[in-house]
Amino acid sequence: MSGGGAKGAYQVGVLRKWLGEEKKEYDILCGVSVGALNASFLAMYGPGFTGQSYTDLKALWDGLTTASIYRKWPFWGEAAALWKPSVYDSTPLQTLVRTRLDVAKVGASGKKLRVGAVDLESGEYRVFGEDYRHLQEAVLASSSFPAMLLPIWLEGSRWTDGGVRTVTPIKAAIDLGATEIDVVLCAAKDQSSNLPAKPNALWVAERSVDLMGDQIIADDFQVACEVNEVLKHDMTLPWWSSPRRLVAMRLVRPEHGVGESLDFSPDKIRAMMEKGYEDAQNPTTGL
Repeated sequence: MSGGGAKGAYQVGVLRKWLGEEKKEYDILCGVSVGALNASFLAMYGPGFTGQSYTDLKALWDGLTTASIYRKWPFWGEAAALWKPSVYDSTPLQTLVRTRLDVAKVGASGKKLRVGAVDLESGEYRVFGEDYRHLQEAVLASSSFPAMLLPIWLEGSRWTDGGVRTVTPIKAAIDLGATEIDVVLCAAKDQSSNLPAKPNALWVAERSVDLMGDQIIADDFQVACEVNEVLKHDMTLPWWSSPRRLVAMRLVRPEHGVGESLDFSPDKIRAMMEKGYEDAQNPTTGL
């Protein structure tokens, strides 16, 4: 599952189809940014609890508001970013994750979890698994929308959203041996957006991060499908000599934009969920 901030609600709509109706059992759950949040919460549920995992994740999203994710800094608001490490104070999100993400349940579920984050000092991209001792902090680091939400102090450094680097959840799943991968991409096929009459720096920053991270995952899906095509038709080597393998791919993404990354208003969340469910009826496939 990709990044996208509030557009993670679109992923929940897709999961209504895959988890709520199809009862799809996933062995591996991978995500960056808000995808890391959704993946980690689903990873608390073991085999046989697929429907419950969707129900509880939806209930969590149904209770979200912008205030439950971030707030303006006291007195100075966004201007405090001149001396603060982020435009907004995302302490509410940190409290939510530390309260609701049960690390013990993740470890006992039998699910493989992979979330990615970036070290702001070294630029290193790192993948954290279900057995990482500071899993809550790793999930928070992955979901720290660059510049807008607080980076996370982890292992002596500050970490931020994994979507800022050219590594995606698709690669993490393949590295774990996945042969079937379902992908939810919040980026619209049509990347156009209505430009405000007087766009400010906040709008430009949010828009730039969206375009960068979304295109990375879209490109990776295309590359994975192209590798599959080569493997299907290249008969020059016996199958057992190839270090690669065919991977069945299924992708759901919106045709047009579904919302703003930092708008967690309940009506927008409901609309994005409905759109995700609608789009999940006709996924793009590749093998």
